[in-house]
Amino acid sequence: MPSYALGIDIGTTSVKVAAKTKDDLIERSRQHNAAEGLGIQNVAVILAVCREVIDEVVEALPGKNLKLRTVAVCSQMHGVCTWNGQEVKEKGDRAATSLLYTWEYTGRNEEQMEQWKAAGLDANPGYGCVTLAHLEQQGKIDERHDRAGTVGDLLVAILCGDTLSSHSMSEQMASSFGLVEERRWVGPAVDPGRWQSLLPSIVSSECKAGETKLFGHAKKPATVYVALGDLQATMYPLLTDDHRVALNLGTSSQIAFRQRGADEYEQAMLARSTTILYPFFGNSKLIASASMNGGNMVQSKIENRLGKPSNAAIASLLQAADAFCELYPTDALATEATGLLHQERGMDKPEPLVVRRTAATNKRPIADEEAIVAVCRRVILNQLDLCPLAPHHEKLLLVGSAACARYAVPLKRALEQKAEARGAAIEIVKPDGSTSAAAGAAAFAWAEGGL
Repeated sequence: MPSYALGIDIGTTSVKVAAKTKDDLIERSRQHNAAEGLGIQNVAVILAVCREVIDEVVEALPGKNLKLRTVAVCSQMHGVCTWNGQEVKEKGDRAATSLLYTWEYTGRNEEQMEQWKAAGLDANPGYGCVTLAHLEQQGKIDERHDRAGTVGDLLVAILCGDTLSSHSMSEQMASSFGLVEERRWVGPAVDPGRWQSLLPSIVSSECKAGETKLFGHAKKPATVYVALGDLQATMYPLLTDDHRVALNLGTSSQIAFRQRGADEYEQAMLARSTTILYPFFGNSKLIASASMNGGNMVQSKIENRLGKPSNAAIASLLQAADAFCELYPTDALATEATGLLHQERGMDKPEPLVVRRTAATNKRPIADEEAIVAVCRRVILNQLDLCPLAPHHEKLLLVGSAACARYAVPLKRALEQKAEARGAAIEIVKPDGSTSAAAGAAAFAWAEGGL
């Protein structure tokens, strides 16, 4: 019987679902609008949107006789929520859970963080373990809850129900939760508390979590895998060898490539505070630049006229963009901004720029389009500074917004300028088809299921 695999991605701002068949990829997405404050989201809203988007994808499948074989979930990695395991088994997505505290959540115990860092442990604001410890200190962990994990881990538990083998988290997810070494939690030795008892066991990213009938869409149970990291899911179908590197731009931004071995270049990269080593698939590792703002949120702030940005990182980047604009003649930057953005928007004839803002230096007014293009330039240059490309990198794959002209044009210029220093040119590649995390999760589920 013809089969399909499903990939589900719960992001900071949207839910995406992709179904992979032998010949097709059906993908749908929707904003979940679940925010209840900076770094705090309503889990029930997110889960409701998940079901709606899953329904849309299943309805769009070619033919009604396709059999669901495998499901892979990925999600934002640092965030944390809590729930009661038995209630989730009995009630599924109707079970009461905590709020979701995302990577943007700033609550933490400074003294405790200093303790952890003094012990050489990985603990930063927004990391799941740091947030859990803070929530317990504030008395905000429900006494009935006995599970903690990412929102992706929660969805896996809901999908599997009674078939859930254990309360587990993939090593990909755990690596961004903090206080972890070699598939084990190390926080309790420094500061014991009830919150540690909520943490899951850490398992391989290829582990099966249980089975699901996908809210009634599947007649027979399909295999569900433990939740993956969204970065790893995105990179899964792209980084197929050591000569490829990917530039991933969206809400955040990373340059990522597979670890090749203990060569001088990789040792130098890992010695930087701006690069991180992540578990990938199998025994491989992923080297990535530290995540920074990818420009999407800044653009949204500008285009929607939302006034002063609420996020300090966005405000800082926007201020840098204003200053960046000042380095270029008005006519030159305005012409480039008009051409790039209006071309992307499919306009035959560019509209005149509308000046709505004033540069930080107050030397001249800046149009929205100029500010956006300046942000894009800044993001590109920051990433190439954080993680310079190696001579053995032959292909640079553009993922997400990186394929848009506003990023691709300044990227090409920057790489041409750096080619002599690298000693080699690099081919810029726009991958065919979707490069979303949901599509990557579906590709993983398809391959792991032997489909």
